Order: sequence, then C-alpha cells, then structure tokens
Amino acid sequence: MGRVVDAGRLLTTCAAEVYAVDGDTERLCATWLGTARTMTPRTTG
Repeated sequence: MGRVVDAGRLLTTCAAEVYAVDGDTERLCATWLGTARTMTPRTTG
C-alpha cells in the first residue's frame, strides 16, 4: 500500500508498506519513505 504524505510545489513525500499475507494472517515486512522532486519539462529549440 502506498500513499502521498505531503504534496508540495517542489517536493512530494511518499510512503509505502509491504505486507506478506498467509491465509488470514498479515505481516508487515517492509516500509519505505521517499521524496520526489517536481520538474517541468525542458523545451528544446
């Protein structure tokens, strides 16, 4: 499951969790927290 924690004009912070599922049992096995930078496309010419 992933989600956006904070979406700003320049930076976006995202988080995700990975669960292992065995029948009715779920177990958290990984977490992730990262940032992405918003960039505008360059024009060539």
